[in-house]
Amino acid sequence: MTRVALGLGANLGDRVAALQGAVDLLAPHLEAAAVSSVYESSPVGGVEQPDYANAVLVGDSDAEPLALLALAHEAEQAWQRTREV
Repeated sequence: MTRVALGLGANLGDRVAALQGAVDLLAPHLEAAAVSSVYESSPVGGVEQPDYANAVLVGDSDAEPLALLALAHEAEQAWQRTREV
C-alpha cells in the first residue's frame, strides 16, 4: 500500500456537490480515506473564471497511478467537466 493524496477542485455549478461526488467515487478505492475541509481560492492565470472550491483526499492504495487517474477522470465526467482550455 502507498499513501496517496488527490487534490480536488471545482469552479462551476454546485462546486461543493462536485467535490463530494468526487470523494464518493474515489474514497471507496482508498483504505483509511480522509478528506480535508473545503477551501476557496481564486483562479490564477488563464481565462476569466469563477473561484474554486478545493479539498484534498488522502488514503492508502495499491492501485497503479494511472488507474487512480482513470478514476479521477470518471469523477470529472460524472460532473460533466470538459477539457476545452
